[in-house]
Amino acid sequence: MIVYHGTTKRRALRIRVQGFRPGKKAGRVWFTERLDYARARAEYRAEQAHDQPVVLTCEVHLERLCRHFGPQAVHYKGRCLAVDAPLPTSILRDCPVGPRQPISPQELSDWLSTAFRKYANVSRGDFGAGQGAREGAIP
Repeated sequence: MIVYHGTTKRRALRIRVQGFRPGKKAGRVWFTERLDYARARAEYRAEQAHDQPVVLTCEVHLERLCRHFGPQAVHYKGRCLAVDAPLPTSILRDCPVGPRQPISPQELSDWLSTAFRKYANVSRGDFGAGQGAREGAIP
């Protein structure tokens, strides 16, 4: 499921590196399926911190979270999701701050193809990342 996390620019940059960490007060990482709610939350947080609002787009699998952390650590109600545990950066699907990094196998393939285009010994016919991504060699 696609969920959103409203935060500040400073915190978003930290999340890109360290992943999502539960808050000190509630001990949870919060997400919502409602983009408008995430935007409002980001604006509120940014105003308090004198920072810029940022909304992060994430993809999570509720069943996997429940299996991994246990159902007592995963709370889903009213289109809001709270997890009582740290979550990795791999759930990020879009982070509008910092340098753009490839997320999916196809994005990685495209990035590698662009990076290696300048080398004379690499041709389109070589087995490469693009073919590997299409065949599932890249997870």
